[in-house]
Amino acid sequence: VTPIQFIPYTDRMDYLAAMCNEHIACMAIEKAAGIVVPERAEYCRVIVAEVQRILVRGGVFMYPRDTKDTSKPGRLRLLYEANPLAFIMEQAGGYASDGRQRILDKVPTSLHQRTPVVMGSYDDVKEYEGFVAAGGGSR
Repeated sequence: VTPIQFIPYTDRMDYLAAMCNEHIACMAIEKAAGIVVPERAEYCRVIVAEVQRILVRGGVFMYPRDTKDTSKPGRLRLLYEANPLAFIMEQAGGYASDGRQRILDKVPTSLHQRTPVVMGSYDDVKEYEGFVAAGGGSR
């Protein structure tokens, strides 16, 4: 069972169409400008499109701590992926957390430091933080 299977079919199709349209629009701009995009940047483009969709339609964006590979405490890099998106989310009235504290309050210890990320409405992210504090989420 994948997370998208929990979304009702009509909403799922709207979601997939919106993600494809945003991705195609980014690719068209890059092609018109003659920009060559590295593979890692394409991954970041999808994250930006997802956060934009959450700002417009609501929901929660999550990349929680990886329990399979404990050497990587999260998927996104704090300095150049999580912090910029957290700043945008909070300026739009949302909230961004790592499950325990606000992303923008984290002090980086290395350039490529990874962090878990949860972004969305203030109430939804605080509910997730309560879930993690009670021992129900990734630590």
